[in-house]
Amino acid sequence: MLANAGYAYTLMAETMCEATIAVGDKIYSPKELADLAIPRFEEAMQVATAAGSSATDVLNLARSGLARAALLSGDKAKVMSAAAQVPSNFVWWVEYKEQIVTNTMNARVTGANHALGVHPHFLTGTFGTQDLVATQTDPRIQHTTRWSTGHNALTKLYKPYQSLPYSGYNGQIIADGGKPILYEQGTDIKLASYADVMHNYYEAAGPNGTGPLGTTLDFVNSRRAFGHQAPVNLSGADLMTEPRPFSCDGQGPRLGPTGSLRARPRLLAHPDVSP
Repeated sequence: MLANAGYAYTLMAETMCEATIAVGDKIYSPKELADLAIPRFEEAMQVATAAGSSATDVLNLARSGLARAALLSGDKAKVMSAAAQVPSNFVWWVEYKEQIVTNTMNARVTGANHALGVHPHFLTGTFGTQDLVATQTDPRIQHTTRWSTGHNALTKLYKPYQSLPYSGYNGQIIADGGKPILYEQGTDIKLASYADVMHNYYEAAGPNGTGPLGTTLDFVNSRRAFGHQAPVNLSGADLMTEPRPFSCDGQGPRLGPTGSLRARPRLLAHPDVSP
């Protein structure tokens, strides 16, 4: 429960510019919400450590969450310390069951009232064009080749297929004749994973950082290679910073002057990590 509480605050910090808690009168900033998450993750780690091997997964879930929250809080040393302890095979799934506890993403991409589409910023082609096939070479971002209108019979929507954080992801790409899968009612979601943790680690490490997967540039290029993209030879701010499509202050990267690896269109890291 402590780890779950930590993730609740962390997800609020990642997605909301400000929030209240329990209908209180205090308005919390993203950093303040992350600061509420950190002690919950740390206590969860203490409890899991005391429980021994039977709680190893919970320990790594808490470590992953701590790295995520500490990044939002700006404590880079804590990010790297927590992330470095997570094993490379770690993953924690949020499970869904058809007709029982269903994944609402399914309703967002199916039926006449579907309402989810890929943002033009990440579309693999020119927005408004039909039959986008040859350009869909990145296995992390695959979407329907043709747009359709759904909920308002007006907006052009290229429905996204399942990406890495989803259990139905199959790595197939349309440009090669592959058939990626739309979200289903029973599609599970990764709450935490090693890939997510490493994005946090290297964002904290900065452009000159080194870590479990080599230098920051090594890590960036490894993710680009996974996405069938050419390597880059960047350094400094050019390696780390590119404005997000949205930020709370409207002034660029939400996470401060170091920027966000997962926000970079060149890296296209965002589909690697958990939503």
